[in-house]
Amino acid sequence: ANVPISELLRDHMPITLMLGLVSMVTGSLFGMFVGFLSAMARNSIGDKICTVLTIIGISVPSYLFSIFLSYMLGYRTGTLPMLYDFREPVLSSIMPVISYSLPVSAVVCRFTRDEAVSVIDSDYVLFARSQGIGGAKLLRSYILRNSLIPVITVEMLMLVGLLAGSMVTEQIFSIPGIGALLTNAISVNDYNVIIAMTFIFALIFIAARLLLDILYGIIDPRIRVSGKE
Repeated sequence: ANVPISELLRDHMPITLMLGLVSMVTGSLFGMFVGFLSAMARNSIGDKICTVLTIIGISVPSYLFSIFLSYMLGYRTGTLPMLYDFREPVLSSIMPVISYSLPVSAVVCRFTRDEAVSVIDSDYVLFARSQGIGGAKLLRSYILRNSLIPVITVEMLMLVGLLAGSMVTEQIFSIPGIGALLTNAISVNDYNVIIAMTFIFALIFIAARLLLDILYGIIDPRIRVSGKE
């Protein structure tokens, strides 16, 4: 309809970014929390249950979660609106955020658990324990800080994949985001929009990599020192 691409992006980008960022923050925090608990109680029944659930969460695509949630909470019970409604943005966002967050939580939980177990078994943690360091200080200064870098790397890559893979989920919930915009552009062979969206995804990936390098230096100052040397 001869609408400028900049106007299309302005109308469709905010909702996708909002849902993606909220899902990443929610899923990451929950995944890290459960992952650390699982690592601290490794080989327990809770740890084994957590491992099974994370495998399921990693294996099942997010759009299947979307279909299941839409059927159970929308169609069967009517608890939440099945389709996105601008008059109820918070309620309409709950199911998309959950469907986005579940795979994120599973991946982050798995990586956090494995990295935390590796750090707990490391020599410097054993030495710190021999010096009487324990509790919150051991967790914060030794285990948490040294476990975060691989987890954050995965999170940044998942954020890009979440935005790029929003096409199916946005179609299920009728969300007017960039995923739906790209799907419609492909269906009508609108090459200008397709090229613009590809360029936007590339910029997001570059920005995520830049932010990742900055976070590396904040989490572990040794990386900045080694880079200067």
